[in-house]
Amino acid sequence: MITGFEHLHSTLRWVLLAVLLWTVFTSLAGRFKGGAFGAKQGKLGLIAMILMHSQLVLGLVLYLDRMGDMSRFFTMEHPMIMVLAVVAGTLGHSMTKRASGDEAKWRKQSTWMTIALLLVLTGIPWPFLAGFEAYGWI
Repeated sequence: MITGFEHLHSTLRWVLLAVLLWTVFTSLAGRFKGGAFGAKQGKLGLIAMILMHSQLVLGLVLYLDRMGDMSRFFTMEHPMIMVLAVVAGTLGHSMTKRASGDEAKWRKQSTWMTIALLLVLTGIPWPFLAGFEAYGWI
């Protein structure tokens, strides 16, 4: 069952990245182009937030199961960075929902979702970083 969680966590990261990228690009375009902040854009932020929370739950299950035999990256850096990304994404969605006016909504969503995206990109164990294991970074 844990192997299934690992595969789901690994696969779902690509869906999350795609949705976060789409959310950031459309919110930045809306911010600089202007226009109405529609329900579709709000739902895109909601989907990104739901995916981040799903990844967090799956990650916590894996963390608790594999606690003793993980590298420092998976014990310290990865969970902390990803929790911060989930917080940023949640703030982005909730602050966007509460903002008044289209310009404020575009600004809130683009700012917080960009922060969440950058944190997620930083915290992912990319395959090309495997050489850093000797240094204890991953």
